[in-house]
Amino acid sequence: MGAHTPTALHNMKHDVDPRTELLEKVKDFVDGYIPLWDNIVCAIYIRPQQTKSGLFLTDKFSDEDIYQGCVGLIISMGPDAEKMKDKDGKQTFNVGDWVRFHPEEGDRMSLGGIPCREFEASDIQGKLLVPDVIF
Repeated sequence: MGAHTPTALHNMKHDVDPRTELLEKVKDFVDGYIPLWDNIVCAIYIRPQQTKSGLFLTDKFSDEDIYQGCVGLIISMGPDAEKMKDKDGKQTFNVGDWVRFHPEEGDRMSLGGIPCREFEASDIQGKLLVPDVIF
């Protein structure tokens, strides 16, 4: 990814950084489930209820993010996913990365009440700098 941050694409109003917020919410539960092989567990990104322009989204949007959303935050990885490298030798995935996936992929689960999905590493379609780029 480039060195720039797509600030124009931060279209949702965040009172707290969403990465920090999700990692804080799952911290007491994430160690209770360890994925195997190259599996990756993502907390589903649920958009805030207000856009930066002041529009309010209904609860239906939050429900849709849970079931039809395509962005999540990596919160846990199996040992083989932790060893995966890209062509430059850098680790492919890291806890705390925002990633994109197909809405129909992954096994649904809840960790401490936080909607999550578990994927095989090959089901991850790409990484994002910010979660609001795609919805």
